[in-house]
Amino acid sequence: MKSFWKTFKAGMLWSILIVVIVSVVIWVCSILNNFVIPFSENKLVNIPANLAVYLAFIWLVGWLIAKPTPRQWLMKLFSKIPLVSVVTDFFLNNDYIDKVTNGNLPEVWFEYGGQWSFGMEMNKVMLPRNMFDGEIIPFLLVIVPTLPLPMTGVPIFVPLEEVVYTGRNFKDTLVASASFGLNFPQPDVTKFRKGGAR
Repeated sequence: MKSFWKTFKAGMLWSILIVVIVSVVIWVCSILNNFVIPFSENKLVNIPANLAVYLAFIWLVGWLIAKPTPRQWLMKLFSKIPLVSVVTDFFLNNDYIDKVTNGNLPEVWFEYGGQWSFGMEMNKVMLPRNMFDGEIIPFLLVIVPTLPLPMTGVPIFVPLEEVVYTGRNFKDTLVASASFGLNFPQPDVTKFRKGGAR
């Protein structure tokens, strides 16, 4: 009986993950369905042809954004348009794009509410130790991903001296979150570094 419930619980956990992934895929497909290019009357030709166009478009956007010159040109082009400039300044910010492209978003651990938590270092800012007074010290803006969709998360300011760098990067954090922590290999503690000593 124990093995039955063990198998049932594992199946239920993975079923939730599968349902979430399938739901996201169906949602994306329903959006893309509105942008179908009729290459042929034959659906067997249309589907792969449209898929190739979508993938080529995504690659082209990534290639353009990865280059500093097109980014600067697009920022100049859209900087004068209200509201649009807010979006373009965010998505075309050189430092932000370079961090993501180079995978330079390290995983950090920190203590929060008496428990250990982990997230991704997004930015470093100088803030007072206490909210309104005290010495100015470096804080990290850490995004703690939500499970099982780590594309969203909660931003938390953590003093740099209180974080631990694990030697892993944001990809490991996302995989651990998407798998409900099941894909969380034993960290190499020899790579741990205190925030202030980095």
